[in-house]
Amino acid sequence: MERAGPGLLEAVTRFRRMFVLIVLLVFVVSTSVGLLLKGQEATAQASVALTPPSGINVLAPGVQSDAALTRYARQRALFVSSDVVLADAASRVDGETVARLRAAVSAVPSATSTSMIIGARDASATGAVGVVEAVVAAYREQTAKQIQVRTASALASIEGNAAKLRQTLGSNPSQAIGQSAATTLSELNRQSNLLQSDSAVFGDGVDFVAQATLATTSRTGAPVKEMGVGAMLGLILAATAVWVRADRDPRLRSAHDVKALLEAPLLGELPLRLHRASPTADIAEVTRRCRDFIAPLLHKDAHLVVLVTSAERANASTTVAAGIAAAAAAEGRRVLLVDGDPTGQAVAGLLGLAQRAPGLLDAAHEHGSDPSRFIESVALGGHVKLQALGAGVPQADEWTMTTLGLQRILDRLRTDFELVVLDAPLTVDAFLPPSVASMVDAVVVVVEALTMPNRLAELSRHLLINKAPVLGFVFAPHAGRGRLTIPVERPKAGWGVLP
Repeated sequence: MERAGPGLLEAVTRFRRMFVLIVLLVFVVSTSVGLLLKGQEATAQASVALTPPSGINVLAPGVQSDAALTRYARQRALFVSSDVVLADAASRVDGETVARLRAAVSAVPSATSTSMIIGARDASATGAVGVVEAVVAAYREQTAKQIQVRTASALASIEGNAAKLRQTLGSNPSQAIGQSAATTLSELNRQSNLLQSDSAVFGDGVDFVAQATLATTSRTGAPVKEMGVGAMLGLILAATAVWVRADRDPRLRSAHDVKALLEAPLLGELPLRLHRASPTADIAEVTRRCRDFIAPLLHKDAHLVVLVTSAERANASTTVAAGIAAAAAAEGRRVLLVDGDPTGQAVAGLLGLAQRAPGLLDAAHEHGSDPSRFIESVALGGHVKLQALGAGVPQADEWTMTTLGLQRILDRLRTDFELVVLDAPLTVDAFLPPSVASMVDAVVVVVEALTMPNRLAELSRHLLINKAPVLGFVFAPHAGRGRLTIPVERPKAGWGVLP
Protein backbone atom coordinates (compact mmCIF):
# COMPACT_ATOMS: atom_id res chain seq x y z
CA MET A 1 0.00 0.00 0.00
CA GLU A 2 1.37 3.39 -0.99
CA ARG A 3 1.25 6.38 1.27
CA ALA A 4 -0.83 9.34 0.18
CA GLY A 5 0.96 12.60 -0.50
CA PRO A 6 1.39 14.88 2.52
CA GLY A 7 -1.23 17.52 3.21
CA LEU A 8 -0.29 21.15 3.85
CA LEU A 9 -1.16 21.00 7.55
CA GLU A 10 0.83 17.79 7.96
CA ALA A 11 3.81 19.34 6.16
CA VAL A 12 3.67 22.47 8.33
CA THR A 13 3.44 20.38 11.50
CA ARG A 14 6.28 18.11 10.39
CA PHE A 15 8.64 20.95 9.47
CA ARG A 16 7.31 23.63 11.82
CA ARG A 17 10.78 24.97 12.67
CA MET A 18 11.59 25.44 8.99
CA PHE A 19 8.16 27.02 8.44
CA VAL A 20 8.58 29.55 11.26
CA LEU A 21 12.15 30.35 10.22
CA ILE A 22 11.17 31.13 6.62
CA VAL A 23 8.23 33.30 7.72
CA LEU A 24 10.41 35.25 10.14
CA LEU A 25 13.21 35.64 7.60
CA VAL A 26 10.95 37.00 4.86
CA PHE A 27 9.16 39.25 7.36
CA VAL A 28 12.43 40.70 8.65
CA VAL A 29 13.80 41.24 5.12
CA SER A 30 10.60 42.95 3.94
CA THR A 31 10.46 45.17 7.03
CA SER A 32 14.13 46.07 6.66
CA VAL A 33 13.63 46.99 3.01
CA GLY A 34 10.67 49.17 3.99
CA LEU A 35 12.71 50.93 6.65
CA LEU A 36 15.62 51.33 4.23
CA LEU A 37 13.46 52.85 1.51
CA LYS A 38 11.50 55.12 3.81
CA GLY A 39 14.27 55.74 6.26
CA GLN A 40 13.62 57.50 9.53
CA GLU A 41 12.34 60.61 7.77
CA ALA A 42 10.75 63.54 9.58
CA THR A 43 7.44 64.93 8.36
CA ALA A 44 6.43 68.59 8.80
CA GLN A 45 3.07 70.17 7.94
CA ALA A 46 1.73 73.67 7.52
CA SER A 47 -1.95 74.64 7.34
CA VAL A 48 -2.75 77.24 4.65
CA ALA A 49 -6.10 79.08 4.86
CA LEU A 50 -7.10 80.29 1.39
CA THR A 51 -8.85 83.61 0.77
CA PRO A 52 -12.30 82.94 -0.72
CA PRO A 53 -12.37 84.46 -4.23
CA SER A 54 -15.02 87.03 -5.15
CA GLY A 55 -17.39 86.74 -8.08
CA ILE A 56 -15.08 88.79 -10.35
CA ASN A 57 -11.81 87.25 -9.16
CA VAL A 58 -9.45 86.64 -12.08
CA LEU A 59 -8.12 83.41 -10.53
CA ALA A 60 -11.48 81.71 -9.92
CA PRO A 61 -14.30 83.86 -11.33
CA GLY A 62 -17.84 82.92 -10.34
CA VAL A 63 -16.83 80.77 -7.32
CA GLN A 64 -19.58 81.30 -4.77
CA SER A 65 -21.22 77.97 -3.74
CA ASP A 66 -19.75 75.48 -1.28
CA ALA A 67 -19.16 72.91 -4.04
CA ALA A 68 -17.35 75.51 -6.11
CA LEU A 69 -15.19 76.51 -3.16
CA THR A 70 -14.28 72.84 -2.57
CA ARG A 71 -13.22 72.50 -6.22
CA TYR A 72 -11.21 75.71 -5.84
CA ALA A 73 -9.35 74.26 -2.83
CA ARG A 74 -8.52 71.08 -4.81
CA GLN A 75 -7.31 73.20 -7.71
CA ARG A 76 -4.97 75.19 -5.49
CA ALA A 77 -3.65 71.99 -3.88
CA LEU A 78 -2.77 70.70 -7.34
CA PHE A 79 -1.01 73.98 -8.08
CA VAL A 80 1.30 73.32 -5.11
CA SER A 81 2.76 70.29 -6.91
CA SER A 82 3.18 72.12 -10.22
CA ASP A 83 6.62 72.54 -11.75
CA VAL A 84 6.56 76.31 -11.37
CA VAL A 85 5.96 76.14 -7.59
CA LEU A 86 8.38 73.23 -6.96
CA ALA A 87 11.09 74.90 -9.05
CA ASP A 88 10.69 78.11 -7.02
CA ALA A 89 10.79 76.10 -3.76
CA ALA A 90 13.88 74.17 -4.87
CA SER A 91 15.68 77.46 -5.53
CA ARG A 92 15.00 78.49 -1.91
CA VAL A 93 16.58 75.34 -0.36
CA ASP A 94 20.22 74.47 -0.91
CA GLY A 95 20.76 71.20 -2.72
CA GLU A 96 17.10 70.52 -3.43
CA THR A 97 15.76 69.41 -6.81
CA VAL A 98 12.32 69.42 -8.35
CA ALA A 99 12.38 65.61 -8.65
CA ARG A 100 13.05 65.09 -4.94
CA LEU A 101 10.48 67.68 -3.91
CA ARG A 102 7.87 66.01 -6.12
CA ALA A 103 8.32 62.81 -4.09
CA ALA A 104 8.64 64.53 -0.71
CA VAL A 105 5.96 67.27 -0.88
CA SER A 106 2.21 66.73 -0.59
CA ALA A 107 -0.82 69.05 -0.54
CA VAL A 108 -4.18 67.84 0.73
CA PRO A 109 -7.26 70.11 0.41
CA SER A 110 -9.78 70.26 3.21
CA ALA A 111 -13.18 68.72 2.55
CA THR A 112 -15.00 71.14 4.89
CA SER A 113 -13.24 74.47 4.46
CA THR A 114 -11.25 76.56 2.00
CA SER A 115 -7.86 75.43 3.20
CA MET A 116 -5.17 72.84 2.54
CA ILE A 117 -2.38 71.03 4.37
CA ILE A 118 1.09 71.22 2.83
CA GLY A 119 3.48 68.55 4.08
CA ALA A 120 7.08 67.58 3.37
CA ARG A 121 9.44 64.75 4.33
CA ASP A 122 13.14 65.13 4.98
CA ALA A 123 15.93 63.29 6.74
CA SER A 124 15.82 65.79 9.61
CA ALA A 125 13.07 67.73 11.35
CA THR A 126 14.82 71.02 10.56
CA GLY A 127 15.06 70.08 6.89
CA ALA A 128 11.38 69.11 6.74
CA VAL A 129 10.32 72.42 8.28
CA GLY A 130 12.58 74.30 5.88
CA VAL A 131 11.10 72.53 2.85
CA VAL A 132 7.53 73.27 3.97
CA GLU A 133 8.36 76.95 4.52
CA ALA A 134 9.98 77.11 1.07
CA VAL A 135 6.98 75.48 -0.62
CA VAL A 136 4.50 77.78 1.15
CA ALA A 137 6.54 80.86 0.18
CA ALA A 138 6.86 79.65 -3.41
CA TYR A 139 3.13 78.97 -3.61
CA ARG A 140 2.27 82.45 -2.35
CA GLU A 141 4.68 84.16 -4.71
CA GLN A 142 3.61 82.16 -7.78
CA THR A 143 -0.06 82.71 -6.93
CA ALA A 144 0.56 86.46 -6.64
CA LYS A 145 2.25 86.39 -10.05
CA GLN A 146 -0.75 84.52 -11.48
CA ILE A 147 -3.05 87.23 -10.11
CA GLN A 148 -0.88 89.99 -11.54
CA VAL A 149 -0.62 88.38 -14.98
CA ARG A 150 -4.35 87.63 -15.22
CA THR A 151 -5.33 91.07 -13.88
CA ALA A 152 -3.04 92.76 -16.39
CA SER A 153 -4.51 90.64 -19.18
CA ALA A 154 -8.09 91.50 -18.11
CA LEU A 155 -7.28 95.20 -17.84
CA ALA A 156 -5.63 95.16 -21.26
CA SER A 157 -8.73 93.56 -22.70
CA ILE A 158 -10.97 96.24 -21.10
CA GLU A 159 -8.66 98.97 -22.31
CA GLY A 160 -8.76 97.57 -25.83
CA ASN A 161 -12.55 97.58 -25.82
CA ALA A 162 -12.56 101.16 -24.50
CA ALA A 163 -10.16 102.24 -27.26
CA LYS A 164 -12.43 100.77 -29.92
CA LEU A 165 -15.41 102.62 -28.45
CA ARG A 166 -13.52 105.90 -28.43
CA GLN A 167 -12.48 105.34 -32.03
CA THR A 168 -16.10 104.63 -32.99
CA LEU A 169 -17.26 107.70 -31.12
CA GLY A 170 -14.71 109.93 -32.92
CA SER A 171 -15.64 108.67 -36.40
CA ASN A 172 -19.45 108.89 -35.87
CA PRO A 173 -20.23 111.58 -33.29
CA SER A 174 -24.00 111.26 -33.39
CA GLN A 175 -25.93 111.93 -30.26
CA ALA A 176 -27.38 108.42 -29.95
CA ILE A 177 -24.09 106.68 -30.51
CA GLY A 178 -22.32 109.08 -28.23
CA GLN A 179 -24.65 108.38 -25.34
CA SER A 180 -24.37 104.58 -25.79
CA ALA A 181 -20.59 104.70 -26.09
CA ALA A 182 -20.30 106.91 -23.05
CA THR A 183 -22.40 104.46 -21.01
CA THR A 184 -20.27 101.51 -22.17
CA LEU A 185 -17.01 103.34 -21.43
CA SER A 186 -18.28 104.15 -17.99
CA GLU A 187 -19.04 100.46 -17.36
CA LEU A 188 -15.63 99.43 -18.64
CA ASN A 189 -13.95 101.90 -16.32
CA ARG A 190 -16.00 100.54 -13.44
CA GLN A 191 -14.93 96.94 -14.25
CA SER A 192 -11.34 98.04 -14.50
CA ASN A 193 -11.50 99.70 -11.12
CA LEU A 194 -13.19 96.65 -9.56
CA LEU A 195 -10.58 94.24 -10.99
CA GLN A 196 -7.70 96.34 -9.69
CA SER A 197 -9.35 96.68 -6.29
CA ASP A 198 -10.15 92.93 -6.07
CA SER A 199 -6.63 91.93 -7.11
CA ALA A 200 -5.13 94.28 -4.56
CA VAL A 201 -7.33 92.86 -1.78
CA PHE A 202 -6.95 89.20 -2.89
CA GLY A 203 -3.15 89.55 -3.01
CA ASP A 204 -1.56 86.04 -3.09
CA GLY A 205 -4.82 84.25 -2.25
CA VAL A 206 -3.68 83.22 1.25
CA ASP A 207 -5.63 84.40 4.27
CA PHE A 208 -3.18 83.10 6.87
CA VAL A 209 -0.67 80.27 7.39
CA ALA A 210 -0.17 78.06 10.45
CA GLN A 211 3.55 77.49 9.94
CA ALA A 212 5.29 74.16 10.48
CA THR A 213 7.43 73.98 13.62
CA LEU A 214 10.01 71.58 15.01
CA ALA A 215 7.65 70.71 17.85
CA THR A 216 4.93 69.50 15.47
CA THR A 217 7.12 67.38 13.19
CA SER A 218 6.80 63.59 13.36
CA ARG A 219 9.00 60.69 12.40
CA THR A 220 7.96 58.13 9.81
CA GLY A 221 6.15 55.24 11.48
CA ALA A 222 6.70 51.55 10.99
CA PRO A 223 6.48 50.33 7.38
CA VAL A 224 3.10 48.69 7.97
CA LYS A 225 2.51 47.93 4.31
CA GLU A 226 5.88 46.25 3.90
CA MET A 227 5.37 44.33 7.13
CA GLY A 228 2.01 43.02 5.93
CA VAL A 229 3.40 42.06 2.54
CA GLY A 230 6.36 40.34 4.22
CA ALA A 231 4.09 38.33 6.51
CA MET A 232 1.85 37.17 3.66
CA LEU A 233 4.76 36.42 1.33
CA GLY A 234 6.57 34.60 4.13
CA LEU A 235 3.53 32.40 4.84
CA ILE A 236 3.18 31.53 1.16
CA LEU A 237 6.87 30.76 0.65
CA ALA A 238 7.14 28.81 3.91
CA ALA A 239 4.03 26.73 3.15
CA THR A 240 5.34 25.97 -0.34
CA ALA A 241 8.81 25.06 0.94
CA VAL A 242 7.65 22.70 3.68
CA TRP A 243 5.10 21.07 1.38
CA VAL A 244 7.73 20.42 -1.29
CA ARG A 245 10.13 19.09 1.32
CA ALA A 246 7.47 16.86 2.86
CA ASP A 247 6.59 15.53 -0.59
CA ARG A 248 10.25 14.76 -1.35
CA ASP A 249 11.01 13.43 2.12
CA PRO A 250 8.92 10.25 2.48
CA ARG A 251 10.40 9.16 5.81
CA LEU A 252 7.91 7.83 8.31
CA ARG A 253 7.17 10.24 11.12
CA SER A 254 4.09 8.91 12.84
CA ALA A 255 2.31 5.67 13.68
CA HIS A 256 -0.33 6.62 11.13
CA ASP A 257 2.31 6.58 8.36
CA VAL A 258 3.43 3.11 9.46
CA LYS A 259 -0.10 1.70 9.33
CA ALA A 260 -0.31 2.66 5.67
CA LEU A 261 2.62 0.34 4.88
CA LEU A 262 2.56 -2.35 7.55
CA GLU A 263 -0.75 -4.14 7.86
CA ALA A 264 -0.44 -4.76 11.59
CA PRO A 265 -1.95 -3.21 14.71
CA LEU A 266 -0.16 -0.60 16.80
CA LEU A 267 0.95 -2.16 20.07
CA GLY A 268 2.15 1.10 21.59
CA GLU A 269 4.83 3.77 21.50
CA LEU A 270 8.19 3.84 23.21
CA PRO A 271 8.87 6.87 25.48
CA LEU A 272 11.93 8.91 24.70
CA ARG A 273 14.56 10.02 27.23
CA LEU A 274 17.36 12.25 25.88
CA HIS A 275 20.74 13.39 27.24
CA ARG A 276 20.43 12.23 30.85
CA ALA A 277 23.81 11.77 32.51
CA SER A 278 22.16 10.09 35.52
CA PRO A 279 18.77 8.92 34.23
CA THR A 280 15.99 8.93 36.81
CA ALA A 281 13.19 7.99 34.42
CA ASP A 282 10.57 5.74 35.96
CA ILE A 283 11.70 2.24 35.03
CA ALA A 284 8.24 0.92 35.83
CA GLU A 285 6.72 3.04 33.02
CA VAL A 286 8.92 1.54 30.31
CA THR A 287 8.57 -1.94 31.74
CA ARG A 288 4.79 -1.60 31.88
CA ARG A 289 4.62 -0.54 28.27
CA CYS A 290 6.77 -3.43 27.10
CA ARG A 291 4.69 -5.86 29.18
CA ASP A 292 1.55 -4.48 27.54
CA PHE A 293 3.08 -5.12 24.11
CA ILE A 294 3.05 -8.90 24.66
CA ALA A 295 0.38 -9.21 27.35
CA PRO A 296 -1.68 -11.69 25.25
CA LEU A 297 1.34 -13.97 24.92
CA LEU A 298 2.28 -13.91 28.62
CA HIS A 299 -1.08 -15.40 29.53
CA LYS A 300 -0.35 -18.48 27.47
CA ASP A 301 1.02 -21.49 29.31
CA ALA A 302 3.63 -22.26 26.68
CA HIS A 303 7.28 -21.79 25.80
CA LEU A 304 7.46 -19.01 23.23
CA VAL A 305 10.01 -17.37 20.93
CA VAL A 306 9.32 -13.71 20.14
CA LEU A 307 11.21 -12.01 17.33
CA VAL A 308 11.72 -8.26 17.80
CA THR A 309 12.78 -6.92 14.42
CA SER A 310 13.10 -3.73 12.42
CA ALA A 311 13.76 -2.52 8.91
CA GLU A 312 16.90 -0.56 9.83
CA ARG A 313 19.76 -0.91 12.26
CA ALA A 314 20.59 1.62 14.99
CA ASN A 315 16.99 2.01 16.05
CA ALA A 316 14.94 1.15 19.12
CA SER A 317 14.45 -2.58 18.50
CA THR A 318 16.96 -3.52 21.19
CA THR A 319 15.18 -1.21 23.62
CA VAL A 320 11.89 -3.00 23.04
CA ALA A 321 13.51 -6.46 23.11
CA ALA A 322 15.22 -5.74 26.43
CA GLY A 323 12.06 -4.16 27.82
CA ILE A 324 9.96 -7.19 26.92
CA ALA A 325 12.54 -9.54 28.45
CA ALA A 326 12.75 -7.46 31.62
CA ALA A 327 8.96 -7.24 31.93
CA ALA A 328 8.55 -11.01 31.58
CA ALA A 329 11.41 -11.71 34.00
CA ALA A 330 9.78 -9.37 36.54
CA GLU A 331 6.71 -11.63 36.46
CA GLY A 332 8.82 -14.64 37.36
CA ARG A 333 9.27 -16.07 33.88
CA ARG A 334 12.48 -17.78 32.86
CA VAL A 335 13.58 -15.44 30.08
CA LEU A 336 16.42 -15.46 27.55
CA LEU A 337 17.38 -12.34 25.57
CA VAL A 338 19.20 -13.25 22.35
CA ASP A 339 21.26 -10.89 20.20
CA GLY A 340 20.73 -11.72 16.53
CA ASP A 341 22.87 -8.89 15.13
CA PRO A 342 26.64 -9.58 15.32
CA THR A 343 27.33 -6.33 13.47
CA GLY A 344 25.67 -4.07 16.01
CA GLN A 345 26.34 -6.11 19.20
CA ALA A 346 23.64 -3.91 20.78
CA VAL A 347 22.51 -6.40 23.42
CA ALA A 348 26.06 -6.93 24.62
CA GLY A 349 26.62 -3.21 24.96
CA LEU A 350 23.26 -2.81 26.65
CA LEU A 351 23.81 -5.43 29.33
CA GLY A 352 27.50 -4.86 29.90
CA LEU A 353 28.55 -8.18 28.36
CA ALA A 354 31.84 -8.82 26.63
CA GLN A 355 31.88 -7.63 23.04
CA ARG A 356 32.63 -10.12 20.25
CA ALA A 357 32.24 -13.05 22.66
CA PRO A 358 31.01 -16.47 21.41
CA GLY A 359 27.27 -16.70 21.13
CA LEU A 360 24.38 -17.49 18.77
CA LEU A 361 26.40 -17.76 15.57
CA ASP A 362 28.99 -19.99 17.18
CA ALA A 363 26.35 -22.32 18.59
CA ALA A 364 24.59 -22.57 15.22
CA HIS A 365 27.83 -23.08 13.32
CA GLU A 366 29.05 -25.85 15.59
CA HIS A 367 26.53 -28.59 14.90
CA GLY A 368 25.60 -30.38 18.10
CA SER A 369 27.00 -27.57 20.23
CA ASP A 370 25.07 -26.75 23.39
CA PRO A 371 24.14 -23.02 23.32
CA SER A 372 23.75 -22.95 27.08
CA ARG A 373 27.52 -22.72 27.52
CA PHE A 374 27.44 -19.29 25.85
CA ILE A 375 24.56 -17.97 27.98
CA GLU A 376 25.23 -15.43 30.74
CA SER A 377 23.08 -14.40 33.69
CA VAL A 378 22.24 -10.70 34.07
CA ALA A 379 20.94 -9.13 37.28
CA LEU A 380 18.21 -6.54 36.97
CA GLY A 381 16.86 -4.20 39.61
CA GLY A 382 14.51 -5.61 42.24
CA HIS A 383 16.25 -9.01 42.46
CA VAL A 384 15.08 -9.88 38.96
CA LYS A 385 17.34 -11.87 36.66
CA LEU A 386 17.31 -12.89 33.04
CA GLN A 387 19.65 -14.83 30.77
CA ALA A 388 21.40 -13.40 27.74
CA LEU A 389 22.95 -14.95 24.65
CA GLY A 390 25.27 -12.75 22.60
CA ALA A 391 25.36 -12.65 18.81
CA GLY A 392 28.74 -14.33 18.55
CA VAL A 393 31.43 -13.83 15.95
CA PRO A 394 31.04 -14.73 12.23
CA GLN A 395 33.51 -17.39 11.14
CA ALA A 396 34.11 -15.71 7.77
CA ASP A 397 33.04 -12.52 6.02
CA GLU A 398 30.82 -14.38 3.58
CA TRP A 399 29.33 -16.74 6.18
CA THR A 400 25.77 -16.16 7.38
CA MET A 401 23.42 -18.07 9.61
CA THR A 402 21.92 -21.14 7.94
CA THR A 403 18.23 -21.87 8.21
CA LEU A 404 18.81 -25.36 9.52
CA GLY A 405 21.28 -24.23 12.18
CA LEU A 406 19.03 -21.40 13.33
CA GLN A 407 15.98 -23.70 13.55
CA ARG A 408 17.91 -26.16 15.68
CA ILE A 409 19.09 -23.48 18.08
CA LEU A 410 15.62 -21.92 18.47
CA ASP A 411 14.01 -25.27 19.12
CA ARG A 412 16.54 -26.00 21.84
CA LEU A 413 16.10 -22.58 23.46
CA ARG A 414 12.29 -22.79 23.31
CA THR A 415 12.52 -25.98 25.35
CA ASP A 416 14.87 -24.54 27.98
CA PHE A 417 13.14 -21.17 28.53
CA GLU A 418 9.59 -19.97 28.99
CA LEU A 419 10.22 -16.92 26.83
CA VAL A 420 12.97 -16.34 24.29
CA VAL A 421 13.25 -12.77 22.97
CA LEU A 422 15.30 -12.59 19.77
CA ASP A 423 16.54 -9.11 18.78
CA ALA A 424 17.32 -9.31 15.07
CA PRO A 425 16.89 -6.61 12.41
CA LEU A 426 15.91 -8.11 9.05
CA THR A 427 17.88 -5.75 6.86
CA VAL A 428 19.48 -6.55 3.50
CA ASP A 429 22.84 -7.24 5.18
CA ALA A 430 21.46 -9.12 8.18
CA PHE A 431 23.18 -12.33 9.33
CA LEU A 432 19.89 -14.02 10.12
CA PRO A 433 17.83 -15.13 7.10
CA PRO A 434 14.34 -13.64 6.61
CA SER A 435 12.96 -17.14 7.11
CA VAL A 436 13.57 -16.71 10.86
CA ALA A 437 10.19 -14.95 10.90
CA SER A 438 8.51 -18.31 10.18
CA MET A 439 10.34 -20.08 13.03
CA VAL A 440 9.04 -17.95 15.91
CA ASP A 441 5.73 -17.75 17.73
CA ALA A 442 5.27 -13.99 17.45
CA VAL A 443 6.89 -11.06 15.68
CA VAL A 444 7.03 -7.52 17.07
CA VAL A 445 8.10 -4.94 14.50
CA VAL A 446 9.77 -1.81 15.89
CA VAL A 447 9.63 1.25 13.66
CA GLU A 448 11.62 4.31 14.62
CA ALA A 449 10.57 7.69 13.28
CA LEU A 450 12.40 8.77 10.09
CA THR A 451 12.58 5.18 8.80
CA MET A 452 12.53 5.05 5.01
CA PRO A 453 9.23 3.60 3.77
CA ASN A 454 10.87 1.47 1.08
CA ARG A 455 12.85 -0.40 3.75
CA LEU A 456 9.76 -1.00 5.86
CA ALA A 457 7.91 -2.16 2.74
CA GLU A 458 10.72 -4.65 2.04
CA LEU A 459 10.49 -5.96 5.62
CA SER A 460 6.73 -6.25 5.28
CA ARG A 461 7.20 -8.27 2.09
CA HIS A 462 9.60 -10.70 3.84
CA LEU A 463 7.15 -11.15 6.71
CA LEU A 464 4.30 -11.82 4.29
CA ILE A 465 6.29 -14.33 2.24
CA ASN A 466 7.32 -16.25 5.36
CA LYS A 467 3.80 -16.08 6.81
CA ALA A 468 5.20 -14.53 9.97
CA PRO A 469 2.86 -14.37 13.00
CA VAL A 470 3.07 -10.58 13.33
CA LEU A 471 1.72 -9.47 16.71
CA GLY A 472 1.91 -5.78 15.83
CA PHE A 473 4.32 -2.88 15.69
CA VAL A 474 5.83 -0.49 18.22
CA PHE A 475 6.49 3.09 17.17
CA ALA A 476 9.54 4.80 18.66
CA PRO A 477 10.34 8.53 18.44
CA HIS A 478 13.55 9.38 16.66
CA ALA A 479 16.39 9.54 19.17
CA GLY A 480 18.47 12.04 17.19
CA ARG A 481 21.73 12.57 19.02
CA GLY A 482 20.25 11.53 22.30
CA ARG A 483 19.81 8.10 23.82
CA LEU A 484 16.83 5.94 24.59
CA THR A 485 16.58 4.93 28.23
CA ILE A 486 15.58 1.31 28.69
CA PRO A 487 14.59 -0.66 31.78
CA VAL A 488 17.79 -2.69 32.17
CA GLU A 489 20.50 -2.14 34.77
CA ARG A 490 24.12 -2.98 34.12
CA PRO A 491 25.55 -5.70 36.35
CA LYS A 492 27.98 -3.33 38.09
CA ALA A 493 26.63 0.22 37.89
CA GLY A 494 24.66 2.61 35.73
CA TRP A 495 21.76 2.22 33.35
CA GLY A 496 21.69 0.47 30.02
CA VAL A 497 21.30 2.81 27.07
CA LEU A 498 20.94 2.22 23.38
CA PRO A 499 23.45 4.41 21.50
